[in-house]
Amino acid sequence: MAMTSNSETTTTYRLCRFDTLDNGVVEAVFASSSVAAVDQFYVQVEALIMHTPDKGRAMLLINTVKAPTLPIIYTVQQGRNLALRYPDRLFFKTAVIVKSKTGLLIREVNHLIRSLQLSQQRISVFTEYQQNEAIKWLTTHR
Repeated sequence: MAMTSNSETTTTYRLCRFDTLDNGVVEAVFASSSVAAVDQFYVQVEALIMHTPDKGRAMLLINTVKAPTLPIIYTVQQGRNLALRYPDRLFFKTAVIVKSKTGLLIREVNHLIRSLQLSQQRISVFTEYQQNEAIKWLTTHR
């Protein structure tokens, strides 16, 4: 990991970049809508799980604006598989930022995510114009 000048911790991967912001939010920014980007994302999420104490909490901001056509079913399945491998290990509060043109899909994405019944997780979807609201949601009522 490299330290940036504004004291954020950054891990850079080609398809999905992770940054730890000053407020403790871990931001994942997708640069590609590929299965490989999703796999890279989950490698980093697993590292986050392994470096967080048992029953710890993490705030995750997933920005998909530059990758608006992520393979949703694959992404959600991989997330469920990871959660099953580490039951009760880590609580994620996750905000997903989507391109505003995909805003019509927000209800459907929320429904799909909730249908996985990941009871230890809180997930909400926001448009690209709601990033401040997403961060506020993540950092309040942890």
